[in-house]
Amino acid sequence: MFVCICNAVKEAQIKQAIIDGCDTLEALQNELDVATCCGGCQPIIEDYLSELGGNLVRFNPKLYKEVA
Repeated sequence: MFVCICNAVKEAQIKQAIIDGCDTLEALQNELDVATCCGGCQPIIEDYLSELGGNLVRFNPKLYKEVA
């Protein structure tokens, strides 16, 4: 079943990428280009991340200070 219609990415591809280590939405966007066009698939992808133990927290560099 296609999850990301815009980029023709199937459920199995997304789940396998999560199992293989893409544990954030950003990692999946970089690896598979999901949720980079219309964003309609993002809620489903976040469900897969939650289901398969991914990390839903997005890195925000403004929250961290550089350690010298």
